[in-house]
Amino acid sequence: MNMSDVLLTFESVEIRRGMSIVISDYSLTVSSGEVVVLHGENGCGKSTIIEAAARILPIESGKISQHGKMVIDSDGRRVLPTIPFGLTW
Repeated sequence: MNMSDVLLTFESVEIRRGMSIVISDYSLTVSSGEVVVLHGENGCGKSTIIEAAARILPIESGKISQHGKMVIDSDGRRVLPTIPFGLTW
């Protein structure tokens, strides 16, 4: 794997929890070799981002890709990653 390979991409993602939109127009690209820290106050959306990346939460708009392939989108499509992908929190 090339160190510049893109592992995870959020493209204009919006996520709702209950009646509230907690993430809006969120974009992120994580490449191989990078370390990403999600930091913020309680309730700002850190766990929501991780749960969406793990395909646990549905998204309202946008799409999430792992290794360049869509794994979840706003149409409700969830696709198993072709390359194993792990997250921890």
